[in-house]
Order: sequence, then structure tokens, then C-alpha cells
Amino acid sequence: MDKKKGGLLLSLRKDMNRRAISDRRLEAIFRTLSRHPYIVSAFICLALTGFGSYSYKFLNGVTVYGVFMIIEFFYLRRFLKQLDDSGKHTAGAVLTFAGKTLLTLAAVNYFVHTQYKAAFICFAGLCAVLVIYVVLLNNDKKFHDRVTCLALAGAGFVLRYSYVFMSDIYTRQNDVWYFGGEGGHAGYIEYIYNNHALPNFDPTTLWQYYHPPLHHIICAVWLKFCASVGIEYYMACEAIQALTLFYVCAVTITVYKILRLFDLKGKALTIPFGMCCMYPYLVLMSGGINNDPLMLCFTVGAIYCVLKWYREQTAKNIVKAALCIGLGMMTKISVGLSPLP
Repeated sequence: MDKKKGGLLLSLRKDMNRRAISDRRLEAIFRTLSRHPYIVSAFICLALTGFGSYSYKFLNGVTVYGVFMIIEFFYLRRFLKQLDDSGKHTAGAVLTFAGKTLLTLAAVNYFVHTQYKAAFICFAGLCAVLVIYVVLLNNDKKFHDRVTCLALAGAGFVLRYSYVFMSDIYTRQNDVWYFGGEGGHAGYIEYIYNNHALPNFDPTTLWQYYHPPLHHIICAVWLKFCASVGIEYYMACEAIQALTLFYVCAVTITVYKILRLFDLKGKALTIPFGMCCMYPYLVLMSGGINNDPLMLCFTVGAIYCVLKWYREQTAKNIVKAALCIGLGMMTKISVGLSPLP
């Protein structure tokens, strides 16, 4: 009996060791993230939001169980790779596959029937981030700061995504008004969407139309794209939150780059970056569809580019700073008043 228990524990340990990520692969992951952080962030935001179908109003059992089948496919693929030379599975692999399948099915079934879907997503997402953090920490200590910052960024994203999931385009908005009306940011976006042009009248006669139009043009183009692929109009309007969610993610990425410019390490890096990732107003801003998220994105980008130019005074760096300031002022005039170094 003791030998059987020992064999079971040994097989479980071997199964765990197979899942450990190598230092070389981890280095390649961080290299990819550092080279293309904004592209990776945009892909994740758009993939998880699904053109507005992420909203609790449109999510149904068929969609959720479809996601379960995709996850189960990866479980099965992993399970089949764990065949030993004799063509048999170890006890640990069998128990691991069965346990993951049952737990995932139970979680999916609970998610379909619970009314607290956003809270469930937040809890499950934070647990997944914690697991990834613990697994990656088993690697070389040289990855400690990067793994910690990656976990903080993941936890912050889960909080913001959960908020976007639970709130629609009219929840806790600032100066948005509503689609179908004339005033507010929603009316401004809809005017460009319907007329394919900027307002040809005095913009001060309608509420919020005096703002520069960059954010509203991007939103109108995004609405047009969503409508062209057959997405229902209100769902397409919900999809605007995918853009603002990405803008806030871009802010956190740029803040990390700023901190790295000062060669901060350890707690000097992780504490301020964690405060940025968990900052409550950024959570609210990720679900807002006014021009503030894009304005903040360009403002932080301008600060980063100016700091980089101060260290390396090249035309490339000053042009990047000028673009951030110019595009920011095309989003909101107050960007020009932001204090830069």
C-alpha cells in the first residue's frame, strides 16, 4: 500500500515537473512582451471583449459551454502528450486530467446559472494570476521583478475587465448622455457615425461638441466596422469599452516603462507599479466611453517620450514626444496644459 502511495506521489510530481516552464522559454516570453507590449495588450482586450458580446446582457450558455469545449480540447491535448513509452498514462496524469475537467465543468455550470458573473470572473481571474505567479517564481531569481510586475499587471487587468463586464455604456459615465440623443460624447460619436463628417455648425451650441474629435472619430470608425460585420447596434456601442479598456492598459504599460527608465528594482519598482495597476479611478476609466482614457494615454506617453529624449536627445525621441502631445491635444485640449519635465 505504501509503495502504491509512493508511486502515485512520484507520478504526480513528474506530471508537475513536465508543466514547469524553462528559463529559456520564459526569457523568450518576456522578450516578446517587451518588444510588442501594446500589440499584445490590444489583442487580449479585443479577444476577451469580443466586439461587445462580453457584456452580461449578451452572454449565454451556448457561448460559455463553447469556451469550455475549447479548454477541454487543450486539456485532452496535454493529456495525450503524457503517454509513457508503453503507451499507458501515469496515475498522476489521469487524476490531473479528470480533476481539471470536473473542476472546469463545475465552474462553467456555476457561471451560467449565477447572477454574480462579474464577481466570478474577477475571482477566477485573480486565482489564475496567482497560479501563474507561483509557477513562474519557481524559475531563476533574475525573473523575480518581471514576474511580479507581470502578475500585478494581470491582476489590474482582471479588475478592470470585470468592471467592464458588469457595467454597460450608461453606468457611471461622465458627460456621455446616451446614443440616440443629440448632446454628450455619445451624441458626438453618433453624429460622426451617421454623417461621415465633423459637425458643420457651431460646436458650442451642443453639449460636449466643443472637444477635439480624435477619440470620437476612432469610436465612430469602430462602430462602423462592428456594424459592417453584422453586430447589433447596441452591442457595437458596448464594444467601445474594448477601446477604452485598451487605452488604460496602455497607460499601465507606459508607467512600467517610465519606472524602468530610472533603473528601479525590487520594491522600488513593484510598489509604485502595483499602485498604478490597482488605482481605482483607472478601473472606472476603463469602462468610460468619453475622451479621458485616450487623453491620459497620450499624456503618459508624452511624459515617457520626453524623459527618454532627455537621456538620448535624438530627433526620433522628440518626434515621438511631439506626436503624443499633438494627438493628445486632438483628443482633449487640456493635454497641452499637462506639466512635462
